[in-house]
Amino acid sequence: MKLFWRYSFSLFFFIPVFLYGSPFLTVKQTTMDPGVNIPVYEIYGYPWISVSDFMMEIGEDPFYDTSHGVITGKLESYMITIRGGSAFIPIDVYMYHLPGPVERYKNDLVMPLSEWIRFLHTEVFPNLYFNSQSNLLILDPGAYSIQDIKLQNYKNGSTLRIETSRLFKEEDINIWEGRNGWLYCTIYGATGDTLQLSKSYSSGILRHIIPIQMGETFQLSFQLRNLISDYDFYIDPDTRDIVINLRKPTTLSADEKISKESEKWLINTIVLDAGHGGRDPGARGANGVKEKDITLDIVLRLGRLLERDLGMNVVYTRKTDVFIPLHQRTQIANNANGKIFISVHCNSHENRRINGSETFILAPRLTEEAIKIAERENQVIRLEENQKIYEQITNEQYILASMAQSTFMKESEELAALVEKNYTKKLKTTSRGVKQAGFYVLLGASMPNILTEVGFISNKSDLEKLNRASYRQQIAESLFLAIKEFKDKYEKDIPIN
Repeated sequence: MKLFWRYSFSLFFFIPVFLYGSPFLTVKQTTMDPGVNIPVYEIYGYPWISVSDFMMEIGEDPFYDTSHGVITGKLESYMITIRGGSAFIPIDVYMYHLPGPVERYKNDLVMPLSEWIRFLHTEVFPNLYFNSQSNLLILDPGAYSIQDIKLQNYKNGSTLRIETSRLFKEEDINIWEGRNGWLYCTIYGATGDTLQLSKSYSSGILRHIIPIQMGETFQLSFQLRNLISDYDFYIDPDTRDIVINLRKPTTLSADEKISKESEKWLINTIVLDAGHGGRDPGARGANGVKEKDITLDIVLRLGRLLERDLGMNVVYTRKTDVFIPLHQRTQIANNANGKIFISVHCNSHENRRINGSETFILAPRLTEEAIKIAERENQVIRLEENQKIYEQITNEQYILASMAQSTFMKESEELAALVEKNYTKKLKTTSRGVKQAGFYVLLGASMPNILTEVGFISNKSDLEKLNRASYRQQIAESLFLAIKEFKDKYEKDIPIN
């Protein structure tokens, strides 16, 4: 029996709900929420959900008294109490009557899944969406979890209050200070209206707020008008708001000020992204070689050089043959507070005579050729489970993302030029130059970022070279030299105590 229903519950008492292929129900607060898995047991031939696990994962301030079989917590603004053996659920001062009692099973409180969803729909989440075939429950499909941002200026600093519709955990939030007067905040599992939340201020510490929806991550880029000495954040337990405190500089010695500013400019962390991976092989050569294997080998060789010779902290988006969605790659880079992001790929063209290298930076003005190349690299999206997140990246969001990254445009272009220069010098290859393109893998990276195509896997000569380990080592060395030259240039005037 296959049931699929939405917003309709009139048959609940007559038709049971069946889940397919999984002992779990994935529950999301909103469409973009990554979700949590709630256990579902087969009892009397029908699915019964662990309401105790549901309350512990989804509820606010949950408390489970296992000895007495009672759990309490808030769903939305309602205080709810569920007791094992009772058919009544108190909701604030109102009493909801179930057709039968909640049962105790193993260490859980359970009830028929159909009755629990009926309760949620009628009492708490009137717009919920349920799909029994995909084992998915979305409590508020049309809602944004980031609702507004309020700024309050004080003499000694400013407070940003990010108003949310649900409770986030501290591990969902990452805040770091970039260069050139930018502060970044990423919130995993959050969604927001990027146009509404884009703000400008004529006075105070903040100049602009640029929001970007990057798949399952919501990023806020804060352009600062004044220097800040420190920042922190906490989650307000009463309102669920994310509160960020920005502090103006206190009186520091000259040496302390120099040391503090120097740390921001040191290029000490690099994020290396081996293109494709797992079920996405990338382009294929005539001999069956896969792009994903070549790029991973080059990236691992490059990482070893950077760690050994420059002492850099190297972060990899993947170190093995695994599939990583595009939007998660820049998320990894941002969370690591990377100072450079490099994505390594192999090129391909229907004209097999075309050869050589080319390196790309992200920009809104694209040539027809760059659009074709970006389309090919972005095709990996078809292999991702949640493809809708890319459909929601509108032209406006793309422009906003490019604006937020424009502060790194000059550095990105310089790094790309150094890469091509060293390819030509060391590999004696044909450089097709530095170009602009709209690669999703670069979108949202809050640091200098490039995507480099090391050769054409569709060209016989390039493919023969790419197949040789010695040549892949030379590519890694060329990239290493470009990174070292870039690092030396930008660090040469930084005073180090």
